[in-house]
Amino acid sequence: MNERKDTSGMKHLFEKKLDKALKKLRHDIPRVAETLCLGNRDALASWTNIIDGKLLPRLSPDFPLMAAICGGGSSGKSTLFNSLVGERCSLAGGNAGINRRILVSAPGEIFRQKEFLSTLFEPFGSTSKPLEDQQELTVPGCPLYILSSNVPRNMVLMDTPDFDTGAQGDYANRDVVRQALETSDILIYIFTNSNYNNRDNTDFISQMLTGIGMRKCFLVYRVYAGFEDQEVIGHAMTVARNIYGDDAEKYVLGIYRTDEDNAVAAGERFMALRPARPEGPPFAKALRRMDPRKLRPELLSSVLNDTLKKANAALADANLSLASRTAGETPFWRAWKGKGQDTPPSEEKKAAD
Repeated sequence: MNERKDTSGMKHLFEKKLDKALKKLRHDIPRVAETLCLGNRDALASWTNIIDGKLLPRLSPDFPLMAAICGGGSSGKSTLFNSLVGERCSLAGGNAGINRRILVSAPGEIFRQKEFLSTLFEPFGSTSKPLEDQQELTVPGCPLYILSSNVPRNMVLMDTPDFDTGAQGDYANRDVVRQALETSDILIYIFTNSNYNNRDNTDFISQMLTGIGMRKCFLVYRVYAGFEDQEVIGHAMTVARNIYGDDAEKYVLGIYRTDEDNAVAAGERFMALRPARPEGPPFAKALRRMDPRKLRPELLSSVLNDTLKKANAALADANLSLASRTAGETPFWRAWKGKGQDTPPSEEKKAAD
């Protein structure tokens, strides 16, 4: 009995120390980088966002699993979301790129948790509000949410906009999609026969899943009914290897197929999924089996390792910058020398005087 109490106490102490260390890391590194004019703010922002949105809140064992549905234009994301929620709440069956906001669904008891909404939407830098009209989804703005008893009780499900609407380098929704995917614990990536081997799409998903930490995903292949299951598995594993590399198999939570159906494509009927592998459980059951207390420790460990690597790299840059200053060569001077000048204007003025 005493041993169990001691173990619990040690675990609580470890969590408190980890929480304190993460907060200190989050506070100090960006400040040092700014003071020393290290630049590269986007790189620093990527891991500070991970600390804010993923590590700190998720130290609580009761924080639900965040699952984001993602994919390219007209892949069926919103139809899949509606099918899982059991309600036609997200616009589906229209033109690609019609939805411009994040739509979140979870059981009511999750939303009633203390300060849950503020923690959930903090990475988006905005408040949230309930969905009142589907047309709200067509205008960029804060995330919207609905309650659903069909979503697993320990999960938050997100419908994300198309991440490939626009031309390469100028995608309309990519920033908001990036925020949603970086916040998620697992991804549900849906793709079609026409874009399963689109490397621009899979490179973006790979960046989301492997850029900071290693996250797992479900693969949903929207395919013609005539495709054999082995073809579906083969194409899906091509996607997986493009995302994860040679170790792809251990990060794929399941491969599912949904056959092309005109009524489903028009948003008139819910999407039916079935496992491509005979041993796979039904998709809804697979989601219910997801246990954040089992998935999250492995995820947080990989995220923390990558975050610390980035922090160490930032500190190394800081030390280099500090050494340069000590030697009298400031970042401003180096920039001026890069323009072909021997001395900055202030030094020229001193020499003239």
